[in-house]
Amino acid sequence: MKMRKVLLVALAIAMISASSVFGQSYKPFKVGLGLLYAVPSGEGAGGGIGFYFEPKYNVNDKFDVGFLIEKALLVQLATDFTKETVSALASYSITGDYMLGTGKVRPFIGTGIGMYNLGSMDGITVDQNNNVVPGKITLGTKFGFSPRVGINLSHFQIELQYHLIMGQDADLISKNYLGIKMGIEFGGGLK
Repeated sequence: MKMRKVLLVALAIAMISASSVFGQSYKPFKVGLGLLYAVPSGEGAGGGIGFYFEPKYNVNDKFDVGFLIEKALLVQLATDFTKETVSALASYSITGDYMLGTGKVRPFIGTGIGMYNLGSMDGITVDQNNNVVPGKITLGTKFGFSPRVGINLSHFQIELQYHLIMGQDADLISKNYLGIKMGIEFGGGLK
């Protein structure tokens, strides 16, 4: 009797999943790929460039979920403005978007939550004898979230996404940045 209940629940879930996929006007899977210009915030921040890769699943015609992999190189000035450094930043986020329209032109709002690998930067450390030593400071991995807005024009996408990274050292230059993104989505179009 217990096995029968498990089978009935599994069958019900399969039917609901199938009806949501077959009842959609859009294909269920898509992959976004594109470039970005990064506008870091904070003192000493410059600009940066990067790229992103984001496979997504259309849950229904209005909502999709995905996994965003984004890499950016940020140019930053030392606090005394005597030296420029380039630091790499990588993020891995679960995303969700709500589509505001139908057809080939679809504005959307969404967000992502995930982990940010902040890389390293040139800095000053203190050794065991309290001597000041120039070197690399490893910034570690932090949690963050990233609200976004954009528009899909058929398979072309334009997006603004702000990356807010929690738990950064207050004495160092902020790694928060606005990503101005343009890319292409493969799949996911109208059936």
